[in-house]
Amino acid sequence: MFKLLKEEEKKFLQREYKLRRLAVILVALSTTFVVGVVAIFPSYILSNTRKAEIGERTRVLDEIGPRGDGDNLGEWLSLTNEKLIFLAPTLDKDRPSEYLKAIIDKRIAGIKIKALSIAYGDSSESTSIIVFGEARDRQTLIDFEDAIKESGHFSNVLLPVSNLARDRDIDFQMKFNPKI
Repeated sequence: MFKLLKEEEKKFLQREYKLRRLAVILVALSTTFVVGVVAIFPSYILSNTRKAEIGERTRVLDEIGPRGDGDNLGEWLSLTNEKLIFLAPTLDKDRPSEYLKAIIDKRIAGIKIKALSIAYGDSSESTSIIVFGEARDRQTLIDFEDAIKESGHFSNVLLPVSNLARDRDIDFQMKFNPKI
């Protein structure tokens, strides 16, 4: 039908088509711009509020001025360093983790260790380790006691005879002292 129009009407329709297309593009761009501004507006308000808050905090801190706590901070730092030196691992003579690792390494099949307890005394001889557990049978328990004795890490290994009263599933309590 467009081909049936006269040349003047054809040019008029092309101009109208271009104008309408331009109008639709302008409306779409302006709508996109308005939606973008509306979407960014809350962020803009929040950032301006935070900027004003930071400005106010800075103004208050400037009014207060320096406190003169530099000397106190130096004393606090030296006390903290002394405490850290006191807690230094080089001063730690008895390391319970090493004893516990030695006990667990000597554990044999058929022994279940339920609990370990370390009681510290005044000297290394008065420090004692107590192992609570369950053995499959008497021979397994005796073998575990021998392994602890032969390890060289422990002394005064004490396994009460009452622990050997049962034949199977023996709950035991073994006490010994670590060698430092």
